[in-house]
Amino acid sequence: MTGLTAELVVDGRVPQTPVLAPNGHLLCFVLAPISRVGDHLDTALWLADIEGDGVWSRVTADIATESQPRWSTDSRSLYFLSDRAERDSPQLHRLTPADGVVIALTGWRAGIVDHLPLADLNLVVLLANDEPTAQDMRRARDRDDAIVVGEREPRARLRLLDLRTGQVITPSVFGDRHVVELRQRPDGGPLAVLTQASADKDYGPRTGQLHLFDPTMGTAEDLGPVEVDAQSLAWWPAEDGWHLGYVALTPPVLHAGTAVFDLAMSSRVRRNRTADLPMCPTELCQTDAAPLLVFANALNTTLARLDPDGPTPLSQHPGRLDALTTTPAGKTIAALTGSRYQPTNVHVGTPTGPLRKITDTRPELDKITFGTQRPLTYRAVDGLDLDGLLVLPVGKSASDGPFPLVTIVHGGPYDRYADRLQLFSFPSARAQWLATAGYAVFLPNPRGGQGHGHEFAASVAGRVGREEWTDILTGIDLLIAEGIADPDRLGIAGGSHGGF
Repeated sequence: MTGLTAELVVDGRVPQTPVLAPNGHLLCFVLAPISRVGDHLDTALWLADIEGDGVWSRVTADIATESQPRWSTDSRSLYFLSDRAERDSPQLHRLTPADGVVIALTGWRAGIVDHLPLADLNLVVLLANDEPTAQDMRRARDRDDAIVVGEREPRARLRLLDLRTGQVITPSVFGDRHVVELRQRPDGGPLAVLTQASADKDYGPRTGQLHLFDPTMGTAEDLGPVEVDAQSLAWWPAEDGWHLGYVALTPPVLHAGTAVFDLAMSSRVRRNRTADLPMCPTELCQTDAAPLLVFANALNTTLARLDPDGPTPLSQHPGRLDALTTTPAGKTIAALTGSRYQPTNVHVGTPTGPLRKITDTRPELDKITFGTQRPLTYRAVDGLDLDGLLVLPVGKSASDGPFPLVTIVHGGPYDRYADRLQLFSFPSARAQWLATAGYAVFLPNPRGGQGHGHEFAASVAGRVGREEWTDILTGIDLLIAEGIADPDRLGIAGGSHGGF
């Protein structure tokens, strides 16, 4: 076994955004560097037939930022964004896996923000800002990137690309609203479209509106406002017709737990489908029937199906389960996950599990000795159940203490530490690095965070920095009492909210 080095922490490549083809045979993912060298993040697409030989091959060879792979509904084409022609100006490209040919489909001067291939194989929806004016281009050359509210705000608009003609049209819908996300109904019907009044990351999420868009007629219908931070749209059929769901913060306060909101299209009645659950939904994944639902559940993750009577748990997964993708029938899934001592990779399987690892993007870590990581559970001074993680110095056990202890507080505060390898994600990347240097590391999940339901998260609204700080001190006191932490050698760090 060998030791961890700084180069291993900051170098290497990680998988992102896996996407299963509708036929369930092909899977594509983005391979991205952990650290950027220079002005650009150079990524690549990798593809394999997971039902065949399972051999991965790189399908894009250019030096470029390539992202957001999406399959056509017939699995014959893979669409993705690439700035290979002009850096920082991503355009839509199409790969035909049968012959490996890649062609550029757009030359939109502002670049493409996102895209969605439709059930009509001749149409692709694009999200893109307006093309730059001469003044915009001058500002870009001068590196004048200031955003002036109400005057120079970028807004992604919905546009339609006709693959037969190459023409891009911009329907006169949604006014000056910024389009955030869209999802087509599984039967090829209308698109659900989520918009905001602004692309500003603080103000915009508070101004969400939901719409329907008919790509054939080019018409739109407003469905009204949505809760704060709405995202992860999904359709599903029910006895009373189609339903449209999304994940958003539970009203009425801005600091709250997430919930799944269900809008019945026939009655336009909206319901919170995850109220009072002791875990927090993070992602809805559309299928042809009931959608799949990912929950942050304490230090781990629960995968469920959203049935008429509520979420039905299907499987439990250690740590996190991110970027879930599924076949239309919902029989095969793929996602990014790892373990305490294994980095994140693409895993595939059935919703009921288990999942098998099909990529190995960091083999150089296989012989590294990591510090022992264990979950902690304890009670706050007012009796509230809390959890967190403890990483011991490399080669040491708890009985070898006391050790110098560094506590690293997560941001948010609506975030969490999950029971996964604490090596790459900021700021917990320091945990195993500090363990290599002989420190014990405490990663607390105080009240206000994710993974314990809405009431746990909302308990700090109007009280930030009070009981949550006491929660952290209680965990440190516990580690001192157990002989793990040296009371004369304590340090603390944090990023964003965790920094103050």
